[in-house]
Parts: sequence; C-alpha cells; structure tokens
Amino acid sequence: SDRFLGAQGLPQFGATVSLRMYSSVLARWGSWDLYQELLRELRRVADRHGTTVANVASAWVLYKIGPDGGWIIIGGRDTG
Repeated sequence: SDRFLGAQGLPQFGATVSLRMYSSVLARWGSWDLYQELLRELRRVADRHGTTVANVASAWVLYKIGPDGGWIIIGGRDTG
C-alpha cells in the first residue's frame, strides 16, 4: 500500500501476524528494493487514474483472474 512506499523496510518491533506474512512473501519474491520499485510504478499508475496503490494492485489481480471469476479479499483496518 501507499504507506510502505519509501519506507526503509517492514516494521519489525511488535510485528503483527500480517506483517510477518508479508515479510515472508517478500523474502521469497525478491528484495525490499525490488518491492519499492514495484510500489513506485503502482504509484505512477495510481496518480494517472486518481486512485490509490491498493486500488491499482486490486484491479491488476482482478484483471489477471479474468472474466471467469475469482475474488480478492480486501482487509480493512482501524486507522486509530
């Protein structure tokens, strides 16, 4: 999401289950620098369409799933 764009890495102190899961996926996928490159490109696309990085990523997943169906699960969090 936008909150990780430009960050030095995932927070480690008191990491949630979700952050540990994301960290594990990133470690298998590539480096933090590669992830930042992806986020910068997603941000450029999002800016062109007046939306968020998360919306662009979700739209890409739905596009890849195709018209035959599939779902994405959007998780919401309290910002407080």
